Formats: sequence, structure tokens, C-alpha cells
Amino acid sequence: MKKIRKRNARKFTVYLLLCTIIFMHVSSIFPHTYLHAVPNKPIVDQQQQEDVVIEDETIVTQETVENEQELNEIKSSKNDEEKSDDTLQDPTEEQMKEEVTEESDNEIEETKEENIQEIPTIDEESLEVTEQREEEKTDTVEEEAPIEVLKDFNSFPHLLITEISPNSKGGGTDYYEYFELYNNTTQPLHLNHYSFYYNYTDSDKEIAFQLPAVVMDSKESLVIWYNANDKTLEEFNNNFDTNLSSEQIVELKDSNFPGFANGGNRGIIVRNQLNEQVISAEYASGESDNNGAVIEFKYPQSETTMEKWHTLVEPTPGIINIEQVPNQPVEVPEIVEDTESPIIEHTPVTEVDAFNPITIEAIIKDNIAIPSATLYIKTEEEETYRSYVMSGDNHTYTVDVPGEYIHANISYFIEATDGLNTSKTDSFEVEVQKEEVDYDKVPELLVTELVPDSTNVGSADGYEFIEIYNNTDKPVNFKDYQMQYRYGTDPESDIVWPAVPNDVIIQPKQTLVFWVINGQNDQKTVADFNAIYGSNLVEGKDIVRIYTAGMANSGVRGLIVATNAGRELSIAYYNEVEGIDDTHKDKGIVYKFPVDGSNIMSKLSAGTTNATPGTVEVFQVPSQTVTKEEDTKAPVIQNVTEATEIVQTSDIHLEAIVEDETEVKTVEVFYRTNSQEEYQSKLLEQDYNDRMYHHLIYSPEIIAKEYVEYYFVASDGTNETKSETYRVKIINTLDTSSLRMNVKNGDMISGEYVLKGTSAQDEYNQVDLFIDNELVEEATYQAIEHTAYLAFEVSGVNTYFQNGVTIGDEVIHIFDDWIAQWETITVPVSPNQLMIGDNIMTIRAGNKASPWEGDEGENRDDYNLRNVRLVLSDGTIIRDSQKDNPETVYDMGDDGTDRILENFTFSISNEMASSKAFVWNTTAVPDGEHTITVTDQDETIEAEILVDNTAPVITSSIKDGDEFKGNFTITSDIKDAIAGVKESSVWLDGKEIEVPYSTSSGALESGTHELTIVAEDNIGNKNREVIQFIIVEENPNMPVNTSPNHSVGDPVLRVEVSDPMSDDVDVTFYEGYQYTTNNRENMKAYSNATDMEPPNVQIPTGESIFEAKSIDLTSELDGEYFITDSSTQFPYHRFEVTVNPEVDAEDRVELIWKGNSFQGRKVTMYAWNVQTSKWEAIDDYIAGEEDFELKGYVKVSDFVVDNKINVIIQDEIPASKEEYDYTFVWMSDTQYYSESYPHIYDQQTKWIVDNQENMDIEYVIHTGDLVDEADQEYQWINADNYMKTLDDNNIPYGVLAGNHDVSQKTNDYTAYYNYFGANRFENRPYYGGSYLNNRGHYDLISINGNDFIMVYLGWGIDEEGIAWMNDVLKAYPNRIAILNFHEYLQATGTRHPIGEKLYEEVVVPNKNVVAVLSGHYHESQTLIDEIDDDGDGITDRQVYQMLADYQAGPEGGQGYMRLLHFDQDNNRVMVNTYSPYLDDYNYYDNDVYPGKDEFVIDLDLTLKEKRVATDYFAVNIFTDNKIGQVENVRSGETAEVTWTGLVEGQTYSWYTTVTDKHTGSTTSDIWTFVKGEDDQISNPPIEEEEEDPEVPTNPPKPTEPILPNQPSTNEGVTDNGGDSESTTTNPSQVTNDKEADKDSLMDETNQDNNQIKLPHTATTMYTIMFIGFILMCGGMMWLALLKKRKIQ
Repeated sequence: MKKIRKRNARKFTVYLLLCTIIFMHVSSIFPHTYLHAVPNKPIVDQQQQEDVVIEDETIVTQETVENEQELNEIKSSKNDEEKSDDTLQDPTEEQMKEEVTEESDNEIEETKEENIQEIPTIDEESLEVTEQREEEKTDTVEEEAPIEVLKDFNSFPHLLITEISPNSKGGGTDYYEYFELYNNTTQPLHLNHYSFYYNYTDSDKEIAFQLPAVVMDSKESLVIWYNANDKTLEEFNNNFDTNLSSEQIVELKDSNFPGFANGGNRGIIVRNQLNEQVISAEYASGESDNNGAVIEFKYPQSETTMEKWHTLVEPTPGIINIEQVPNQPVEVPEIVEDTESPIIEHTPVTEVDAFNPITIEAIIKDNIAIPSATLYIKTEEEETYRSYVMSGDNHTYTVDVPGEYIHANISYFIEATDGLNTSKTDSFEVEVQKEEVDYDKVPELLVTELVPDSTNVGSADGYEFIEIYNNTDKPVNFKDYQMQYRYGTDPESDIVWPAVPNDVIIQPKQTLVFWVINGQNDQKTVADFNAIYGSNLVEGKDIVRIYTAGMANSGVRGLIVATNAGRELSIAYYNEVEGIDDTHKDKGIVYKFPVDGSNIMSKLSAGTTNATPGTVEVFQVPSQTVTKEEDTKAPVIQNVTEATEIVQTSDIHLEAIVEDETEVKTVEVFYRTNSQEEYQSKLLEQDYNDRMYHHLIYSPEIIAKEYVEYYFVASDGTNETKSETYRVKIINTLDTSSLRMNVKNGDMISGEYVLKGTSAQDEYNQVDLFIDNELVEEATYQAIEHTAYLAFEVSGVNTYFQNGVTIGDEVIHIFDDWIAQWETITVPVSPNQLMIGDNIMTIRAGNKASPWEGDEGENRDDYNLRNVRLVLSDGTIIRDSQKDNPETVYDMGDDGTDRILENFTFSISNEMASSKAFVWNTTAVPDGEHTITVTDQDETIEAEILVDNTAPVITSSIKDGDEFKGNFTITSDIKDAIAGVKESSVWLDGKEIEVPYSTSSGALESGTHELTIVAEDNIGNKNREVIQFIIVEENPNMPVNTSPNHSVGDPVLRVEVSDPMSDDVDVTFYEGYQYTTNNRENMKAYSNATDMEPPNVQIPTGESIFEAKSIDLTSELDGEYFITDSSTQFPYHRFEVTVNPEVDAEDRVELIWKGNSFQGRKVTMYAWNVQTSKWEAIDDYIAGEEDFELKGYVKVSDFVVDNKINVIIQDEIPASKEEYDYTFVWMSDTQYYSESYPHIYDQQTKWIVDNQENMDIEYVIHTGDLVDEADQEYQWINADNYMKTLDDNNIPYGVLAGNHDVSQKTNDYTAYYNYFGANRFENRPYYGGSYLNNRGHYDLISINGNDFIMVYLGWGIDEEGIAWMNDVLKAYPNRIAILNFHEYLQATGTRHPIGEKLYEEVVVPNKNVVAVLSGHYHESQTLIDEIDDDGDGITDRQVYQMLADYQAGPEGGQGYMRLLHFDQDNNRVMVNTYSPYLDDYNYYDNDVYPGKDEFVIDLDLTLKEKRVATDYFAVNIFTDNKIGQVENVRSGETAEVTWTGLVEGQTYSWYTTVTDKHTGSTTSDIWTFVKGEDDQISNPPIEEEEEDPEVPTNPPKPTEPILPNQPSTNEGVTDNGGDSESTTTNPSQVTNDKEADKDSLMDETNQDNNQIKLPHTATTMYTIMFIGFILMCGGMMWLALLKKRKIQ
């Protein structure tokens, strides 16, 4: 039936298609009332319009609509139909479709007859065409164009935007931005019937703004001028050379309008009362310019977006080309007179805190228009109201009144108008609550106004300024103060901005303005400044200059006025509120004094009022000034500099203690060298830690100088003190002799060495070099004598970036420490790297991995560089001739300048190179003493030096090929005849040992061993000896149990022993215990499956005890199994064993399990540790096709309590849901949340908890940088508290340390250990194990049948850590491994060098690794590698390596974190990114950056079946209860003892240790038997009896029992752990054994009643016969016995 229905459906579809085609064809044949218009020539002017002939029957116009709303509904309906059928593009076809489906033929004819009309012409007075535009379009007029398709003019928008001018002529002077509107209707339009929006086309952000209630006549155009700078109409006309009237220009004054962006991607949207778009126009980057070019638009052919007609054309405000608008306006009915006023609904504000901005809100509605609203407000101190335009959006109107205005009680009312009618509210009173002010705590100097964005000069802001205010009753000299510029809120980033001049007096209650001079406005004068702001400032009196690049328009910044000594008086921040831009061109950011006792200025408004430099409002400053007492006491200076003399290559550290009874405002140090006449000076700030003043005189300033003189000057703002002058002597350690060389008596050299001879008086070519009295004539050259120093100053250097200095391909210095203020870096340069002529040295801005240029997209450090010079040893300073201005600052980095390196060329002249040099290859001469001689014109000097190219000589007590048996000692003897031994090390089989090292053939495994000895002498010669030696197979073989049956009398314990070296051995017999599942009184067994592996409790719920059948299956090693399977949990078998009470702490407990599992599964044996109350892994194995054994030893003290030991054997785990089955959350680099945005951190972890159930969040990953500053306790407290949210809700998570957590340079883990060390996690059931106190760790996570191992390794990865990771991964090969590091992928998506090492050494070798997660770099990247694990050329796995770090975004990343959704049904992981703080998915727009924050990982998530199949389990206890000992037993013979004093019917166990005289030792398995009946018959003496030492019946425990050094590795456990001959549990067999063994025991019984005879040996024949005798059955017993007697 289904097939028939489908076939019928297909037939019906074909039928409909054919009908449609026929219908369309018929329609095209009979077009009686429809027009298929013939294209005509575009209408260019009035005459051409009149020449067009129109036939009545070919015109169909739209039915007359009585009102505009009905017309819009019809047009909207038509537009919907146009969108539904892409094939109907022609307007007439749309008409055809509409009328066929909606009207009858009669209605069509009626429409034709009543509505046919002539196309109206365009009024030339309204559409003025300039001659220039006519000339530009002559091509269009002259060429014969196709006839235009006749249009439905009534379908076009009522309002058109014909021109946008976003960028006035001249950079930064956008005084004349405008857009042009055109009324495309037959009636006047009220602009307040529409709402206007400024649109960000690249983000869909919109800002509503209001236009005045203006009426536009039909076909009238208006210029909407954004007159933000209060220019006049005359100035507008002069700018564009126009003559527009005030009726043609509407001034846009709404402060909500931000002004057009010069960079493009902006637009205007107009909507009607129904919030439907009427028209929009937009422009892109590059479509306007600083020359004032504009964008012209023409009406849209469809939809409501203007078409771009021309870009980058001359502005023509008020002039419209006829091609920009339709030939005919839209017919609309006459507007009905509006007599109703708007209705205002408002809840009054009655109370507000002083200086807090208030928002006034009202609901305003009108029956026709979109009203405009105005707030009128005044303070009680004012007589007239000031007005604020209210912004409306969907009837809601709001306005923010700046806080600066809220300083006294206010009254206000709201007025609304629809253009014709006005309504207003009552007047409302608002009580302003004023702060209580402690005027004594208000800062002395206040920052009152900033302008970071101003009118441009060139391409930069030309009139930025800072205004400060003297809040004291005394004049203040600014020379004791300074301005500081702060990046963000971190004081470490402060840059001092010196004022020029700085010796300026600020009168009480007056201001000082600092004008920023940035290089482009250097030529501007204060008169220009005053012209911009309408001020009247005088240079050097109330305005000074600051020479700097200026204030940033984006990002948080601070301006600080501080004393020269470093005390911050007041701080003004801007852009500190996320998402709010405080910077607007020529608008002030206004501040008032702080009232909370702090020094943080209170921001009143930003970007709302014109800047007023030099003027403060009364509410900005306190009504009372700070009173300053008369100060007559000068500061006291104490010089505490320790240095009185210093080596010239060291820095001089000057220190002083300066105190004053009021306040020290300035401390300045003045210093000069002996070669300088003038002193240099530096302002010093007080060090926060020691409260002293410090200054460094860097070594490049004192090289080759004799002394430095210095003194201090201190000021308290009124009084000044000068210290006495001090002197530091400079010590030059270089040889200044008249003739000298670079070697001296006794020097040792090797390899190639550059010999130099230098004369103080003679030229270099008058100097001769001799080696062993032979003149060196060839290959000499002129050279620099001593080390030179590259010196340069830097500021703004960031920690962790590998900034460097290179010469050629060699890195000679890395600087990666934080340097905020200018500091000098000094880099030694070997003279052998310098040559006569040009020497190029390169200073580089590095990334976090390298100073080199690789990884093009990798973020690099951004810092400032200046004063680069090369200082020679004689004090000569060399500069690059093209870069010789020490004040020139080079902006290094990739923050826009893209200067990632800067080359400096230093030219060395012949005069600077005074030495004769020769490269001496010392390997060509014998080791030992050589004479170097140097002569000049009148002097000769020589030196006896030692050449040593021979490495240390190594001898050892071990020789290559030696074979060892027994004890031996490893020694080494290392000697170096000339240079002496510097260091050495000895390694045995890869492990370092201390020599002498004593060992033995018994302690080492048999076979070949490797001894490595490494040594280095004092000049770098190295030697390495590798010696291989052999250890014999020392340990005896496993003894074989040959004991007779123990059915009657005291049992005889007998073993056959052998030794691979045929050594005699000693055999010691000990008591043991063995328990199997057959011992039901001692062992109980259970089966179960749990969610955790291992379980987190000793006895999980749901266990089932082994039944009799299960016990039978597991009691013997017989290939029969008790099996427990699970696909959703971890199956296990638990064995609870009760051991003998006599077992003590000295006894050794062995656990043995044998069985199988599915191939590739890991099975682990755990024992319950009673000390830690945890299951502890004893042994594990990866299952193959064959059965396997788990075996291990445990301590009685740790694993036995109440005589019980618990053991489990467990395999590992796996289910499914809807779109995904469970989720992991991945966080990283949350340091800024801990530092500055703790609420975001809090929201992240709370969101995880809140969504744990509905998103099935099973685990959380954190890849480091929990805090920003490891030494800041509050940041650790924040991180601790918010991660504890996960702890409190039992959500598993793992963390690691990032570089910020451990202070990267020191790798100090102390704070990390305190808060996130292993003790925080050790009791968590998922916590697998720790490496170095959670420096690394792994978690075992199992969800729905998927088993994961999450491995973490924190900052400072080394070989030991990598080895630990590999060991962990090797131990869990069948778990899905996800590796977590802080640094792995770089911002470019390539691996960092350490990431490459981890990839090669960890990722590739471990086949279970599927993903690597990392942070550190501020990016989001994914790198996928395909790995062929088995080398067959086919990819076996894909490894997804991911970087996700959003900290570079606003607010430290705004809370974005990764979500990994695991979909088991489709074997995939869906990755996306989410911010709980913003409730927003994906930091990066997925349309713009596909695959960056949202993608899919293919991963095998199929369920894995788990199994535990037990064949045999036993617990063996090796006690130290000695039974007896036989010494000197030959290899291949037997040893035996008789064990007396045993109880009939009881089970006993025993074992032996076999040792030789050469340290060999072997321990047997445990054998078990049941004691038979006591024997009452005396036996005759045994022939060939050996001397037997007496052994007591119940031997006491020896104090030092002989136990094996190593547990036996041999198998051989049979029934109940022993041979079938020695242990029998069948009662019938016990009876027969009694009779059979009676005679053999008679001799021993009679000879020494109830005493154990001395042990003796027996022949091999006897043993064979005895075994044969035991095996005889029933009636053959007596015959076998007679035969045996005959043989004897």
C-alpha cells in the first residue's frame, strides 16, 4: 500500500506540474489586461519624459487605496508573494500573479478603467541637476539605452536616503557629517511619524536617535546635519560651497547619535509606527575618505534598502539627481488632520543620591505619529530649565541625566509632541541626598577633566588634554609632582609623563592643563588649542605640554597625579565599565572629588558635554580646600649606599633614606663620572618594600671611568635639602700594561684559541706573536682586544615573551622579565664576534616560544626601545650612524607597527682594534707546556701555558667482558694529568650509582649489564667509558616437592633441589599458610559490578556470594571459570580471607589470581589498605588470548586487620541518550577573573552546578592559570572559593598549574600546593594519582560505558614529568586518554617546541591518546594529526589538539568556556563555547570564523564489554617459623625434614628457601597437606643414615629467619597449592596411604620416640620408587611393598 501511495503521489505531482506549465503558457498567449513592458530609454530630463508615449490598454495601476495603512498592507502582501517565487522577477508578472489569484476578470476591468492615469513628471525645481553631474552622465544620455521597464511606482518606499557624508573634508574634523532624505510621496510627511536608527552593519547593533518634528513637502529633500560642534549654517554652506536655507537643513542634536564612523560598516534605518522598515542605507569601508567624499544612493528596485549609486564622489548636499529617485512619487491619500496630543505615562523619581546619574523613563503614545519627547530639568539653584532629548523605542522613552548635574534638589517635567499637538506632565520634585564629606581626606590635587579623543591634526588627535585642580589653600609648584599614565588598572604599568615646563605654580582653587603633543601637532600653538575649546589659557601659566603618543580611545586607562616620590594623589579612570566608550571627540570626561576617603576620582559624565579646559564646575570640587600648615623644617637625607668602589662591569646601586615631618615630595639624585662636567639627574620614587630611595647607575656608563660623584636633593614642597657629594671608585680589572697578551702563566687552553698581543704605544702590525719561539707570520689579523657591551633601554616589556638579541644566527641574550619603566639592559659581546667594519646586531620582539621570525601569526611582545649603543672596553661608545639619536623610541612588536626586529649596525674602525690576533689550533701540538711570546718595538713578554686536549682517563674495577659470581664491588678511578677532573658520574644499567658500589650475582639479574662512566675536566674535555659485564645465573632453580604422603605419623617434608651453576645449597623449611576458595571457613568470595574502578568503599552494595558451583570452578587451576560480565559497570570478584591468628607483621603475604578477560582489557588486582581505607592496586595485566596471572605481595601491617584481608579482581567499564549523552566542561586561563572579575568566575562554576543535571555534566577540566599573580593571596582565595563550588556539589574536576600560578621565572609551586595540592583531591574516588603533589595527576572518569583517563602536567615540563606520563598511560592503555597542559598549541595553531616534544614523546607512542587540551596563548585553534600506529600506511587514529584561551577579550574573557558534548550513538563529540556571564554561545562568530569555536570531533564511543573470569585464587602466607634446615645439599639431590607435633586432621602448609654460598636465593611455592593419624609402630633404622642434627618438636621462631631476597617467579601451584602426591583430601585415599607408608616410617618412630631425626638425603632411585609406590592402587599394594623390600 505504501508503494502504491508513493506512486500515486508522484503521479499527482507530475500532474500539477504539467497544469502549471500549461496555465503559464496560456497566460502568456492571452495578455489582454497585463503588460509585458518593452524596455525603454532611461528618463534623463523633463523633455524626455514628455516624449514617452503610453497606450491606455497596456497600463495597469494599483487600485486606489483610501489611506496609507491599507496601501502598505497591499504592498506588504505583494512583497511576500515576490519572495515566495524566485522565478517571477518582472514587476508585471507579479501583478499578473497577484490579480489572477485575488481578483475576478470584472474587478480587473474595473481597476483598468478607474485607475489608468498618466505618469506624473518630476518637478525640476525639486530635482536640481548640476552641470557637473550632467557632464559625468553624458555617456548615458548619448548612448541609446533600452527602454525602461514601466514600474509600479506606488510600490516604492515613501522616504528615501539619497546621500551619506560620514567623513568631512580634513582628517579628524568631522564637523559637517550629514545624510539626505527625500519625500517620495504626493503628500507632506511628518518626520515624527518615523523612527530613526544608526546601524552597525557588522554586528546588527542599533542606536535610536530623534529628529526634530519637521514636515517634508512632497518630493522635497532635506539635509540632516549632525552639528555636534555648534557650527553655524553659514559655516556649513562655506564648507560645501552651497547656499542652503535653514528650511533645507535639519540639525541633528540628539546626543545618542554617535556620529558616522569613518571606517565604514554603518548605516541609517528608518521605520514606521508599526516598527516596519521603511528604508535603509549603508556604506562600507573605503567608500568615503578624509577629503569629504560621500556615498550617493538611488531608490531600490525592490525591498527597502537603497542601492549604492556612486561612492567616493564629491558631496552635493541638497542636490538630487533624477536617477536617484523614481519618476513618479507614491500616491498616498491626504493626511487626516491630527488633533490628539500624545499621552504620557510616567512614574516620578522622588529621591536620588548626589552625583549619581538618574534615568527618567516614560511611556508615550500617539494615535498617528511617533512622538518626540523632551525632559526639562533644573536645580533649586537655577531659574531656567535645561533640556534633554529623550530617546524612544517602542513607546518607551528614556534619558540619562549626568551625575554632574545632580548636586542639588531638582525639579523636572516631560513634554511630548507629535508635531502638531503638545502635552506635558506636572512638575516633579526630586530630593538629592548629599554625601558627608571629610574634607581633610580629599586629595590635594584632583584630576577634574580628560579629553582622550579630540579634533585631529594630521591623522592623530591634536588636542587631547588633562586638567588638574589645586585643592589646597596654598600655591603648589608642580615641579614636585608628575603625571602618570596607566594601562588598565595595574600600577606596574605606569608610565611617567613629564610636563614641559614643570616648574609651574598652580594657585589655590585654580587649574593646570596638560596638552598632549604627539609629533603631529608639534607646530600647533596654545592659540590653536584655545580656538578649539573656546578657552583663554596662557602657556607656562595654566597650560603646559606633555610629549607622548597620547591617550588611547579604547581599553581601560588611568591618569594619575602623584608626587615625585611616588605617592599617588588622585586617579581618574576611563573606559573602566565594560561595553561603555567614554571617549567622544572634543567631549570631556568630567570628574568630581572622591568622598569615600579614597584617591579614585568619581566620574560624573563622559562624552555628553563639550570640553572646558581650565574651567571647573562648583560641584566638581569641594566647598572647602585642604588647609596646609606652614612648614619650616627641611627633609633629612641619609646616604646608605654601600659601594665606595666597584668593578666597571657592575652596576652602582645608590640608596638613601629621606625623611620629613610632613611629607617628602621629591628626591632627586645628581651624578657624573670623572669625564663629565655636568651632572645628570634622576627623580627617585620611594620603594614600597624598604621605604628607601634607589637608583642604578648602569655599567655601560662607567666603563673605563675612574670614579663617579653623586649627591641627593630632597624637597617637601616648601623646603629643600642637598646632601654632601660622595664618590665611588671604579676598578678596571683589565690589563693596561704597555705590552700585554690575553694569556698568562699557568693558563690552560684547548681546541682553537684566539691568541692576542697588544701594545699600548705601537701599532698592531709592529707587534709579533711567537709560539714556542717560532714567529707566527701567517693568518694573523687586527682585532678588538676585550669584551664589548651592547647596551639599550627598554620599557613595557612583558614577562614570558622571548625577546632577544642576535648576531647572525646566534642568540646572545634573552630578556623576558617584566620591565615597566625604562631600564638599561647590558649584553656582553665577545671580541671574537666583532670585526673591523660593519657589525650588525639585531634586537627582536619575541613570541612566547622564540625570538625568531617563525610562526608568522604568533603574538609578539610589544615594548619600547631606545638609546642602543655598543660600548668598548676603553669606554668608546659606538652608535648606528642612521639611528644615533638616543631619545628616538622604537615601537617594537606587532601592535600596529609590525616591527618585530630592528637591526643596528656598528662600525668598528682600525683605530679601535689595537690587537694582533691569531687563531691557534692547539690540537696540532702536543699536550703540555708551551711558551707564548709577544714583542713590540721595545718590549718582550712571555707566558708559559698548558695545552690540554686530552680527556680524563677512566679506570674501573670492572673490565669489559668480566663475569661475576657472588659478591663484588664496582669502583672507578678518574684522573686528568693537566686540567684536573671537574665532575664525573657512574651509571649501572641506566641508573646513576655512587661508587664504590657493592652488589652481587644474586642481587642482579643474570645476563649482560652495562656500566657507564662519564668524566669532564676543568677545560671541557670529556670522556665516556661503556663497560659490559656478565652476571651468571646465580639463583637456584625452583625446588620440586617430592614429599611422601602424610597419612600416618609425622610428615616428612622432602624437596629435590638443583642449581644452574651446580653449587651446593642450603635448604631451609618454613611453615606457611595457603587459602583457596575451597577453604570455606577461611575464604568467602563475592561477585558484583560498580560504577567506579576500584570501588570507593570496601564492601559495595549489591554483592552476590559465590555459590558451591562457583567455588568449585575457582578452587583449582583447571581451565574452568566463574565469569562476571558487564557493559555498563566495572565487574569484579572480591575475596575475603581470614588468616591464622599467628600471622604477624614479619610474615609475607602473597596473592595469586589466575583467569582471563576480553582481549585488550586491563584487569587489576586490588587489596584493601586498612591504613588508608582505600583499594590499592597490587598488579595488573592487559588481557590477551591466553589466561594470565596476577600476583603480588602485601604487608600484614597495611592489609590485615582482625585477621582478615580483602582482595578484588576488577575489569573496567561503559549506555546512550538523545542528541548527546554527557558533557565535559573545559575552563582555562581564569586568572583575570581571580584578579579583577571574581563575579564572572563565580557565575561559571555556579552555572556548571545549575546545569549539571540537564546537560549531564560529568567532568570539568581546567588547563591552568587559576590566578594572575601567584604572590597575591586574594586571587588564590577567589580561585579556591569558586572551584570549591564544584567540590561542594560532587562534580569531578582536574586542574594544573599555569605559568602565572607558579611565577614562571622561579617555578615556585608553593602557593599552588597550598590551595590545589594533592591533599585537595586525594579522597576523591576519581583521583587516580599524583605526581609531585599534584604538579601532575591523572583522573579516571567512566560515564555510560566510556572510560577516560585525564592526564595533567603543569608548568615546567621536564623529562621526569614526561616519563611519569608515559608510565601512567602505559598502565591504562584501554582508557580514552585526554592530555591536558597549559602550553602546547601556539596562537597560530602550531605546536610550541615543548608541545612538539610532548607530541613526539607522549602523544605518538600512546595509542589511546585522542585529544590534547591547552591554554596560555590568547586564541582558539584546533590542530588535527592523523597517526598510523601500526605502520601499515593507514590512519589508525586522529588526535585533536585544541587551544582555547579567551582572556584577551573584554573583562578577561567574559566567562567563555568550552563545552564538549559526547554523542555515543553517532561516535562524535560536539564542541562549542559558552559564556554563562553573557548567556552567549561562541566567542568567535561561527559564520565569520567557522570551525573556530564550534566543530565536531569524530571519536569511537562504542560500548566496551567488560569481563572478570576467575579460574583460581589463593592467598599464600610465608611465615618465619622455621621447621628445619639441611646444609650443603648437592645439586640434583633431595633434602628432607620431619615435622612433628602436628594435630591429626588439621591442614598445614610449608615452603622452602634454597640458598647457595654465592648470594643466590630462591623461595618455593607453598605446599599444603592434611595431617594423618599418629603412628604407634616402631620402624627399623634407615640404612646409610647421615648425621642428623637434633631439631626440637616445636621449634621456636628464630629472631632472624632466612627469607628470600626476592619472591619466587616460578609457577607450579597445583591442587591446593601443592603436588597431587603431597596433598590429598579424599578420605578413602587417606586410609590407603596410612597402610602404604607404615613401614617406611617405622625406623624413625622406633629409633627416637616422638623426636624429629636429623635431616638426611636419599638417592634418586629411592625417590622414584617411593613415588611409584604411592601411585599403586588397591590389591597391588602388598606386591609393591614386597618388591621394594627386595630391592632394599
